Amino acid sequence: EIPDSLVRNSSGSLVVAWNEAASGSLDRIAPLRPLRGCGSRRAPWFTEELQEMKRQKRCLERRWRASNSESDRSLLRAFIRTYLVAIRAAKCSHFSASTESRPAALFRATRSLLNVQETGEPLQGRAEEFVQFLSDK
Repeated sequence: EIPDSLVRNSSGSLVVAWNEAASGSLDRIAPLRPLRGCGSRRAPWFTEELQEMKRQKRCLERRWRASNSESDRSLLRAFIRTYLVAIRAAKCSHFSASTESRPAALFRATRSLLNVQETGEPLQGRAEEFVQFLSDK
């Protein structure tokens, strides 16, 4: 039921009262929380230097697309080669440092690079199934 104080008010004040009531209810049910960063995780080997190089590469690419000149294209291609070499060096140094004198870390890094998925089937109970198969045979 609508209170008498709101019945005699203008439609604008009714809208304001409705919005306040709705936002108050929403704040009680689902209060606003700050967002935690962006959803994607950055690669651990991607340094600030590489980020700056990526910005420069995009700048050169925009300049080449705007001018469509051969000199800008050659500058972009040379910079891309340099950027790829820097990425490879950063990856090598990161993985070398993370696996140095720790065999478990080496195998973990190898598994992550090869994207090997863990088998979903547990091996426990498989021996009993095999024995049952042989006895039924």
